[in-house]
Amino acid sequence: MRPGNPDERGPLTPRTATLRIAVLIAALGLTAAVPAMGLDIPGTTTSTSGQAPSAPAPTTTSGTGDTVAAPAPTAAATPVRLRLGSRGPMVRDLQRELRRRGARIAVDGAYGPGTRRAVLRQQKRLHMAVTGVADQRLLARLGIQTLGIASLKVTATVPPGVRMDRWPTTGRFESPFGMRWGRMHEGIDISNAQGTPERAALAGTVSFAGRQSGYGDIVKIDHGNGVETRYAHMSAIRVAEGQVVASGDVVGLMGATGSATGVHLHFEVRVDGIAYDPLTALPPRPGTVLPGL
Repeated sequence: MRPGNPDERGPLTPRTATLRIAVLIAALGLTAAVPAMGLDIPGTTTSTSGQAPSAPAPTTTSGTGDTVAAPAPTAAATPVRLRLGSRGPMVRDLQRELRRRGARIAVDGAYGPGTRRAVLRQQKRLHMAVTGVADQRLLARLGIQTLGIASLKVTATVPPGVRMDRWPTTGRFESPFGMRWGRMHEGIDISNAQGTPERAALAGTVSFAGRQSGYGDIVKIDHGNGVETRYAHMSAIRVAEGQVVASGDVVGLMGATGSATGVHLHFEVRVDGIAYDPLTALPPRPGTVLPGL
């Protein structure tokens, strides 16, 4: 006989007839109708509310032979897609890297039109799909995952309310805040010609003006509330300790004193002695500071 012939399935008893009807009902998605028909489908249950029955919890056998609940499957990680309206530390990391590459945007953790335009430019430059959405592929190309350990990314952002009035000098942006050569680089570097003026980024009182190991000739300005800025590697200091300075006042001239590989300003922003990324406190990069990378 041909496969599938009803005669090969055995005699049609009430039990087999019930099972065949149940299979047909299940195939048609009418499981909820089973109780109303008075059918008892082995191995299935239906809730009294008429909802489809939930699948039984998966089980597994332990090494002792006991049946235990199987671990719940791990949900797949949600792909990172930063777009207009996104907010948070990851957006701030993206903005910091975009600024390092020359974008004139604020590092505020909010993905606005300016950040989107900067992302579009990077996508074009990297020959990627131009969508304005920063996905994991773009973040990887920008090196977001390798900018530093997570704890540094959190502590690198200045506390709320800490803002500089201006950039401290002009020139070329050479080095960002973060891990460099196996150690922490606690500020940013801007290079220019020897003797380029360096200016107070915010009004305050000079707390130190002199030579310090590593920094060379350095000026430190106390801005109150634990906020301090540092201007290092100067060729000449133009202020004295205890002097009150206004935002934009010249505090020294650019040089290469101390541990410096060339003429540049090493600029730091500290709060209660802790160094933070100056880019999170400075206004958008002006045209007088060129991207160096």
